[in-house]
Amino acid sequence: MKLAVSFFVPGTPRPQGSKRAFVAGGRAVMTESSGRAHKDWRAQVAHEAAEAWREPELIDGPVVLDVTFVLLRPKSRPKSRPMPDSAPDTSKLVRCIEDSLTGTVWRDDSLVVDLRARKVYGERPGAHITVSRYPTSGETSNTASAVAS
Repeated sequence: MKLAVSFFVPGTPRPQGSKRAFVAGGRAVMTESSGRAHKDWRAQVAHEAAEAWREPELIDGPVVLDVTFVLLRPKSRPKSRPMPDSAPDTSKLVRCIEDSLTGTVWRDDSLVVDLRARKVYGERPGAHITVSRYPTSGETSNTASAVAS
């Protein structure tokens, strides 16, 4: 089984919508404030992940997730603000990726124990995603070494 997989998902990254629960007619109802573009983005992420992963089994242990979201720079954005420090929220973009990879690369997004995410401007929007198994006690990594010390 692979130790890591890296792939690029072209398109405009979409955030995971907020969930809202309420009672209607004595029944609990859950809604999500995401539209069609969000569903299309999740499907694209899952498709690209499945093409890159191509393993018969899902990861069922701790994983490291590294994501770089590439966004188009709005024409109205001043050059003095080189980073995309506005909506969409990085955390909501990550939640969408995590949910898209559940059942495609890993068993559950709760397996993510190490996460690095960033937003940058670029010419080709999308997401560069790397998923790797978290090193076990016999293996080493910079993250594992830093935590242990």
